[in-house]
Amino acid sequence: MMGRISICMALGVSASALAGCPHSGGADTTPAGAATPSTGLPEDASTADVSTASVDASLTPVEAAAPSVEASIPTPSPPDMTSAPAYPPSALLETFSNAKAKLIACYEPGRKRNPKLRGKVIVKLTINTDGSAKPVVNQNSNLEDPEVIACVIRTVKSLRFPKPVEGSVTVTYPFIFRPTGDETLILPEAGKQ
Repeated sequence: MMGRISICMALGVSASALAGCPHSGGADTTPAGAATPSTGLPEDASTADVSTASVDASLTPVEAAAPSVEASIPTPSPPDMTSAPAYPPSALLETFSNAKAKLIACYEPGRKRNPKLRGKVIVKLTINTDGSAKPVVNQNSNLEDPEVIACVIRTVKSLRFPKPVEGSVTVTYPFIFRPTGDETLILPEAGKQ
């Protein structure tokens, strides 16, 4: 019963109102050490030995007066994405393979300006429920020709992709251009989802 009265007192309930406090058990007396209505200080505060008192300055008066209860607050776990439908990498590869001539056509003017031009054009695109790709943005490409990058982005925006099974899907995909070798444009098998 003493802990219940302390809670009501810590909440600022006067001794005369303790009879109505649900935590007091109907008591209407001021316990020893409780605040008095006239001063708001415990009756024995003037005689307390503060040299031996231990006070946690980080606690509010309510926290200091309340009984200590260790509450374990559960932390939310991340959502389970294993059942979420992924966009099939084969759909990306097929769409980009069908557009390979258009993508190489973006690169050729850059290679004429710089015969050693090589690098990745990395695009981040959202494939919408209707199969359109918007927005399509540059994602830290390292190919040093902004006109080639802009052309690749325009080309990807113009493509139609197989519709996602559910909602829209955002993927990041690298187009690897090189001036020599068997292939001018390398299309990786899967984008990073």
